[in-house]
Amino acid sequence: MINRKYVFLESRDSPYDLPHKVGPDALPNGWKLDSFEDNLWRSLAGFASHIDDTKSRCYIKSCDDFFVDFQWSYAINEATEYNASLWPSSSERAAFRDRLHELAYPSLEHGDLTDWKDLGQQLSSSLCHAESLRSYALPSGFPSPTLQGWSAVPVSDDPSCKYQSCRSKSTRTYDEYLVSADDVVV
Repeated sequence: MINRKYVFLESRDSPYDLPHKVGPDALPNGWKLDSFEDNLWRSLAGFASHIDDTKSRCYIKSCDDFFVDFQWSYAINEATEYNASLWPSSSERAAFRDRLHELAYPSLEHGDLTDWKDLGQQLSSSLCHAESLRSYALPSGFPSPTLQGWSAVPVSDDPSCKYQSCRSKSTRTYDEYLVSADDVVV
């Protein structure tokens, strides 16, 4: 699964800590939703990339870049909690961080996401398009050494990726993409 880029193994000691790599033994053993670790930073990256104003959304997802949402969640986490200089201004960072820390993280049972959508909009209108993130260096363990998907505004549309292009360098046939027992080996 790791070699095929089906899984990106990371965990956090607390919701605001930067992630660290974990081994395959950290994967859930079943399909119960509460056995999967939640990641508020990945959620924020998702909200920022799916805002209503598609011309200023946070980032572009290309067909050949893997785990772009994890890359952005890492960058947003570091900028917000550890490196304020990545933000265009300290007041924007402080306003975002204060608002984030006062919100209760939404659960599946209590799904009012209005405040989280607003945080995504705030990210997209400030941090996401900051020059400081254009060539932001990611730590080792990511498939790319630098943050992928950065764009000035307006942000172009994500490309339309054909299923086969996800493995453009592979010689596998369509039938081989069906999940088999071999695919769950990490």
